[in-house]
Amino acid sequence: MKIATVALSLSAENDCRNISMADAEGLGGLMHVSYLGTIDFAGETAEQSIDETKGMLTGKYGDFLDFASFLIEKDGEIQSASIITLYHGKPLLADILTKPDAQGKGLAGRLIQRSIDALAAAGYRELYLVVTEGNPAEALYLKLGFGKLGPATPRQPPPAPC
Repeated sequence: MKIATVALSLSAENDCRNISMADAEGLGGLMHVSYLGTIDFAGETAEQSIDETKGMLTGKYGDFLDFASFLIEKDGEIQSASIITLYHGKPLLADILTKPDAQGKGLAGRLIQRSIDALAAAGYRELYLVVTEGNPAEALYLKLGFGKLGPATPRQPPPAPC
C-alpha cells in the first residue's frame, strides 16, 4: 500500500516523541503484546520481538528514519509507535504497534499522520507499507488514504516499492 505524503501540520503533543535506539527493548515488548493472537503472530517469543525491533532500528529494512518515527507514552510506558525506514530508497512504515488496551483510541492514526508530516517536510512524496490481507488494521490504512498495490506475503520482507 502507499500514500502521498501531504502534511496536515498536526500540533505537537506532549505524549508524542521521536523514537531512538534507547527505545528498542520497550518497542520489542510492545511488538510482542501487539502481535499476540493476531493474524501476523507466528509464535515469536518476547526476545525474538526485541531482536526484530532492534533489526528495524539498525537497518534490517533499510535506514531507520528517526525524524519520522514516533511513539506515544503514558505513565512511562509505550502505548503506540510508528517505525519508518528507508527501504530500497523509499519510506516504509516498517511497523505500527499499539498495546491491545490502547487500540481504538486513534493513537496509530495520529502517529502515522505525524510520520507523514515529517516525511513531507523532509521532501518525501510517498509512504509505503505492507499489511497482511485480513489484518483489521487495513481498514485504518484505507481510511487514512493508502491505496492498494498488490498482495503481501506474511512474515516475508516487503517487496521493493514501485
